[in-house]
Amino acid sequence: MNTKKTKDATPVITSLKARLSLSFAAQSKMALFIYGIANLIGLIMYQSSVLAILHTIKMEERDAPDFGDSLNFITTGLPILAVCLLFNIAWVVKALINALGRREFLGIIAAALVLAIWLASVVMVRVLN
Repeated sequence: MNTKKTKDATPVITSLKARLSLSFAAQSKMALFIYGIANLIGLIMYQSSVLAILHTIKMEERDAPDFGDSLNFITTGLPILAVCLLFNIAWVVKALINALGRREFLGIIAAALVLAIWLASVVMVRVLN
């Protein structure tokens, strides 16, 4: 039977945790990056689905959308819009908590910028129709 004593691994684990942990500012910037990328992907998906519907309307030489186009929007564009809206609402709540608790306003600025881009995108789609 081997009864050899080993060293305690606690200092190694603590050292590793210290190296892997990020500061609050770094975590916040990483979250902003992920937030921006997720919104960009959602915006591209939303625009492509709505523009495909508009293209179908123009290709068939119709003046207005019909029930099929509405159904197509409900099954493709609306879920993307709803998921991104919920994601942005959660982000605004987190940014407000950071702004009120830590006096960090970068999240609020990013949320306002992304919401303005979404608003411009939706208005642009309405103008194209």
